[in-house]
Amino acid sequence: VDGGYIDPSQVTYTVTRYPDGATVSTDQTTTAYSEAVAVPDTFTTYYYSVTAKYAGNSSEPANSNRVVLGDITPPYSETFDEESCMDGWTILDVNQDRRMWMWSTMQNLRISFNQSQAMDDWAITPAIRMEAGRVYRMSFDVFCDDPTTAERIEVKMGGSPTAAAMETLIVAPTDVRASIDEPLTITATITPVSSGSYFIGF
Repeated sequence: VDGGYIDPSQVTYTVTRYPDGATVSTDQTTTAYSEAVAVPDTFTTYYYSVTAKYAGNSSEPANSNRVVLGDITPPYSETFDEESCMDGWTILDVNQDRRMWMWSTMQNLRISFNQSQAMDDWAITPAIRMEAGRVYRMSFDVFCDDPTTAERIEVKMGGSPTAAAMETLIVAPTDVRASIDEPLTITATITPVSSGSYFIGF
């Protein structure tokens, strides 16, 4: 470093947990850290930053991957303003055509069509806590890049973020011929038969 060398045994690390900003380890000499985190009452994204120190100098912090814990409690709204909005979402490419839902800088989720193979791809929400017997109203906007060619969307719900678990039909397969300037707003109601954590797949 700077024309010299470092002694790795003298490097220490400071680990900070977010979003609470708690310093969970200081002057650590190993490169691994773990801790048990209680599941919070609300949907929370956790990540860690690590700062290395050597001979009185500190590095810029490096951030870990992001992990979500806890359920979303309605009311819930997602506008996809930034890529971190995807925390907790599950993206599945079931037909393995390498086309899948992804966040766009246009502040939406989008997927490229496949001319030779039927689409079978899912964007599944994080866990949403719902109570038995309550009626939940949901709505979302959908559009096509080329509204002269119909696309089709279906919405289901399940108890885990997998394609196989998407067993409860929320929105039947619906053809879409709307543009970005005039998107189609689709509405539906959900009435769970039991209380628990549910995942909604598009």
